[in-house]
Amino acid sequence: MINSIIDGVDRLFGYSLLQKYPLVVAAANSREAILSAWWAGTIKMGAMIGVVLVVNLLVGLLLIKQVRHGLTVEGDLKDAQAILEKLVLQDALTGLSNRRHLEKNLKLEWLRAIRHRSSISLIMIDIDFFKSFNDQYGHIAGDHCITSVGEAARQSINRPSDLAVRYGGEEFAILLPDTKAGGAYKMAEKIRLAVMSLSIPHQENPNGSVTVSLGVYTCVPDSSDYQFLMTQADSALYLAKRSGRNRTIAAVVTNSNS
Repeated sequence: MINSIIDGVDRLFGYSLLQKYPLVVAAANSREAILSAWWAGTIKMGAMIGVVLVVNLLVGLLLIKQVRHGLTVEGDLKDAQAILEKLVLQDALTGLSNRRHLEKNLKLEWLRAIRHRSSISLIMIDIDFFKSFNDQYGHIAGDHCITSVGEAARQSINRPSDLAVRYGGEEFAILLPDTKAGGAYKMAEKIRLAVMSLSIPHQENPNGSVTVSLGVYTCVPDSSDYQFLMTQADSALYLAKRSGRNRTIAAVVTNSNS
């Protein structure tokens, strides 16, 4: 690159010696002429790169938005699923667990009791003379009665592992994992006295108020038949009702095959 002595413009010179003639041919081009094409290409390429970057940025932002939306939707679905599972396993009237939840937990606790050779207890509860209560006071009062008895049962349990259940109609169940016969019987009596203390009027009941009958069964399981516990507790409940109601009958065996 040489500054021209003619016009003072920086020029790039090139020369060549002719072979046939004793002459030297020289050519020169200014810096601007040389670089103009390069600048045009560079600007064009820069613009293309800029467009690509903007497009990538927009696509990235769109993807981030979609991912966030997906995460929100996934979170909402998980919340909805949790609510649905709770509704499936919960009694709508009392807010207690339902029969499906009892059978699910009973199976798990039964298997755990087999592994640890521990006791498991079940209390079955039935409201005495409930049909006559419904006939005399109406179904709305009957629902209030069921709700009150269920709440009394729920407040009587102490441990997170204990499960209060509305088994169906006016019948309830209390699952007591790792609980021996004495503790289960005391829990049943606690519930019976709690219901009596509610003093819900019931003229057709000899006691003049709502009472419950309870059947208790305790065993150390050694078979896979977890329904055995429910059958035996229900039999004890039936015996309590036949024996005059408003009482607790407990039946105890050492294992599930006895």
